[in-house]
Amino acid sequence: MPPAYLKSFRIQDIDLPEKDYGSREELINIVSITVFDLLAKDMEKLMSILYRLDVDETRFKKVLSSSDPSAVHLKVAELIVDREIKKMETRKKFRSKPH
Repeated sequence: MPPAYLKSFRIQDIDLPEKDYGSREELINIVSITVFDLLAKDMEKLMSILYRLDVDETRFKKVLSSSDPSAVHLKVAELIVDREIKKMETRKKFRSKPH
């Protein structure tokens, strides 16, 4: 059974099909399509999205400089998905604590 966070996963400014995702890898593959387009056509918009999503800039720069150029979009998508999952887990943790 896929983790609950994969149900109706949404990322601000990235169009995702309305569906439940079966795995983290499936989600990364879907996000990587948008990332690929943005890397090729609108790096400024990609940087803006990464900033709003609070993706670590140092990790992003490391991916750009050290990854296989044909896989950069997958690595950036992984950074985005992992950051969003971490934010969801943090929200869940603090929401479930009694006041």
